[in-house]
Amino acid sequence: MTDVYRQLVVKVELSPDDAERLNAQVLRGHSVITEPNEEVVAEIRRRFPHLHYWRLAGWECGGGFTHTGSAQIVCAPNGEPLKPAVIRRRGHLACGYHALFVGQWFVVINARHHRRDFSFVVEEYMINDSRIGTLDKKILWRFEEGDAYIGDFEQWFEQNVPSYIRGFKNALKAAYEKALCYHCRSPHYIKQ
Repeated sequence: MTDVYRQLVVKVELSPDDAERLNAQVLRGHSVITEPNEEVVAEIRRRFPHLHYWRLAGWECGGGFTHTGSAQIVCAPNGEPLKPAVIRRRGHLACGYHALFVGQWFVVINARHHRRDFSFVVEEYMINDSRIGTLDKKILWRFEEGDAYIGDFEQWFEQNVPSYIRGFKNALKAAYEKALCYHCRSPHYIKQ
């Protein structure tokens, strides 16, 4: 369930015809193309050689149902909350997309449970070169489903989480709570 995308940002507004043809969104003087194909990338590099860069976009999303749930939390590489670019407040929100984050480097925590039998995956995403758009993805830690019933998060955290993941305690707790939050309709881990 990882909802993280590479976006190509062009620092000019494309014409309506170009925007439609290249599947771009025009936002405040910029044009944003999500997961462009090689032909689109080649055209942008040819037409705007110094007016483009790559970034990541990731959603905080998810929520709980009666006996199951899942959540995705986006945080800084040190585990701190990030300021979202967009917070959704209208439309279908239950267990959906709640906050959009953009940047060059962040960590995504995915949590999933079935009757509080949890699994977690902590992944790092980084755009290495904002001109080329190389995406590096690395799994930092994985806790598989079936390993533990989590009744008390604090006790589980102390017993099961390795020291190099301890800085993500608040983000892990937010993922845990969001996966249990019945029909969740709002973000759980954002910087105010």
